[in-house]
Amino acid sequence: MEKEQKAFDEALKAVITEAQYKRYESWRRDELTRAERECASDSGAGRDSYQRSATLPHRNPDPNAVKTSRSPVFTRPLLTHSSSAIGIVAAVVFP
Repeated sequence: MEKEQKAFDEALKAVITEAQYKRYESWRRDELTRAERECASDSGAGRDSYQRSATLPHRNPDPNAVKTSRSPVFTRPLLTHSSSAIGIVAAVVFP
């Protein structure tokens, strides 16, 4: 069991911050101490046994990058030949 716990601790250390890992170590140490005290004081006669479990808080993913966009109201149309020719009278073409 100790081998699996050590592997779990190493994997956990790789995915959480150092501060989170220190809180986990403190929590684990407290839980082991509590469990040892309960086992030492519990004779097992006439007591209901139960199992307590706790899970670590989930790590939230990093937020997505902000996507910026411009409103089409503030953009000007590109100047093209058709827009620059507005208002010009075409030359007379004879057959």
